[in-house]
Order: sequence, then structure tokens, then C-alpha cells
Amino acid sequence: MPLTHIILPYKEVMTEKNAGAVATVVAHHVKLSSGDQNFQVFGQIVNNPTIPGIDYVPMKQSLSWVRGRNIGLARAYVRKLNIMPRPDLVEVHGRAQVARYVCQKRPDLPVILYLHNDPRHMKGAKTEDERLWLIKNLAGVICVSNYIQSCFLDGLTGKGIKNDSVQSVLNGTAKSEKLHLPKEKSILLIGRMIPEKGILPACNAITQVLKTFPDWKLHVVGGRHFRKAPPSNYEKQIKQAVSALNGQVHLHGFQPASFTRTLQNKAAISVVPSLWAEPCGLTGLEALAAGSALITTNVGGIPEYARGRAVMINLSGTERDDQNAEVAFKNALAQELHHLINDRELRENFQKNAFNHFPFTAENMVDKANKVRQDFLSRFTNTQL
Repeated sequence: MPLTHIILPYKEVMTEKNAGAVATVVAHHVKLSSGDQNFQVFGQIVNNPTIPGIDYVPMKQSLSWVRGRNIGLARAYVRKLNIMPRPDLVEVHGRAQVARYVCQKRPDLPVILYLHNDPRHMKGAKTEDERLWLIKNLAGVICVSNYIQSCFLDGLTGKGIKNDSVQSVLNGTAKSEKLHLPKEKSILLIGRMIPEKGILPACNAITQVLKTFPDWKLHVVGGRHFRKAPPSNYEKQIKQAVSALNGQVHLHGFQPASFTRTLQNKAAISVVPSLWAEPCGLTGLEALAAGSALITTNVGGIPEYARGRAVMINLSGTERDDQNAEVAFKNALAQELHHLINDRELRENFQKNAFNHFPFTAENMVDKANKVRQDFLSRFTNTQL
């Protein structure tokens, strides 16, 4: 049975309570792949029980104080290879420097880099030369969206590379079994509580609108990290922004996926207010999969799944860095939100369209990724033969 080793970024934990986006995607790959494949997932030592159905191998970092925690995990992994059955494939998620390290230490093994973010801001892939090295030495690169694929190939045109060694597999998510209508009169805002996610200006806009609609509620879910922790200054600003709504707002902080899924199934409207080039965020996909009317922005990889299925606020390239961008965004969001709340037929059309025309399932993602893996493996040459 083919054996694939998957290496998580250090910050990701494979637990039901604290799994981030990368761990969630990896769990889908492991649990939904056909039974004739075998996966082992490697990552940091965790305190909570791991996700059921995942063969998880915890590792203690090796000399992380010298080169960082991710290379510390990579060193620990290479050591484990000496006492474990040889894998048919090594798949490194989210860390270019880890993929390079493992590839250099074990050039006999096919190593794939699975990219979840823009590599141009990532250790080991910032420069064109670093990305060119990865193309020439790895078995392949999988990107979570066409946008991330274009980021990886930025500046590499005409350098004799094979574009089929860098392929995109759009993220997917679990779809609800049925569309629950009518939805509750609630707006759902899920995301990490950091400025680039646009949560604070979104709360300001939603507060402005909900003063006119006292029978509607706002649910805000998320924390600065994927765990419960004392509120940051940014989270305190969010609490202050919605304080005028009294009983209309529920600030839940970080919550496990099971909690957020319940809210997603009930929410009439979901808002994903990203102000940065989102690679392919799961919150927007999850909102559509639950049949929620989605309002989002046109940045990064979001249009690849949201165009034609959601209300999209246009942020031009210059506007994102302009000091007036936040005001423009708040005004646009308030206008679109007011429109959706006022027009029930329009809102339900978005809900039905989102749910009934949703090809971005976790099953489709896994099926395509497995085909890409096989394609990469078929062209891999063992350098130690």
C-alpha cells in the first residue's frame, strides 16, 4: 500500500479543538482518500487528542533554537526516517524551507511542497532563485489556488521551467447535507482577529446597519490564534465597536469547528471581509457550502470560488494600501448588507445558488490532489539510483 508522509507546519496542530486551516485540509486528504492509500501525519507534540482517523506522529524539535521551529521539526523528521519504513512520497505543507531541507537530506525521496500562502513572503521561496531551486529539485509543487500558483511562478517565465511541475488544487470543504431554509436573521463573521482579515471595519459597518434592524443579530467567532487566549488589543477594539448593539451581538472568541458549523448552517448572511490577498480561505468556502448568502472581497484567490456565487466588494490594487481604503470598504459593505437584509428574495436566491451550485467539496479537492500527486510521482527520478 503506497505510503505518504505529510509534514505539518510547526504552528498547526492536528486536534479537533484547535486545528487551523492547514490541518483541516490535511485531515480531509487523509480521511477521504481511497482505502488503498496510507498516510502518516507528522507534527509537533500536542496535548489534546488528535483528530480520529489520523495516524499522527508527534515529533520533538531538534535544535530549533539554532534554525527555528520548522527546521527543528524537519531535523526530527529526517532522523525518524532512519527507523521507519521508507515512504513513497513526502508532502510538506506550508513551509518551503522544510521541503528544501528534507529534499537535500534525502534526495532519494520524492518531496512535494503543498503551498497554502504566497511563497514570495516565505522563508525558502522569497526569491526567484529559491523558487527555481524548488522547481528543479522537488517532485512538484501544489498550490491551493490559481492565485498562489501565479505567485510562485512570478518572475520565472522564460527560465526553462516546466509549468506542469507547479499545479493548483483549489481548497475544498465539507458540504452540509441539506439547505436549511428559512435561515435565522443572523450575520456570521468568522476569522482570525488580525487587521488584514478586516474584522474591525466589518464590525463597524455591520453595527451601523443593524441599528436599523433590531431583529437581526451578529455572531463573531475567532481569536488571534487557533486557541482560547486573553483578548488582544485588536479584539478589545472589536468589542468596543459593537458595544452599542447590546443584545444583538454575540462575541464567541475562538471556537472549535463543530461550534462554527452550527452557526454557519443557521446564518442568513456570512461576511468574509479580507483586506489582504487571501490565498483561498476556508471561511468563505464553508459559508457557501452551508447555503449562506456571502459578502466578501475580490482579493487573492477568493474570486476563484466566490465569483457568481457571492456579493463581492471590489478592492483595487491601490485602494488596499490607501489610507481611505477602510472607509471605502466600510461604506460598500454597509450598502451591500443593507440591500441583502431588505430584500429577502435576493438573499434566498444567493443562499440557494451557493448551496446548489457548489463544486468545491472536500471530495473533489482530494480527488484532484491525488491525481496531481500521481502525476508528480510518475515523473520523479531517484537521484541516488
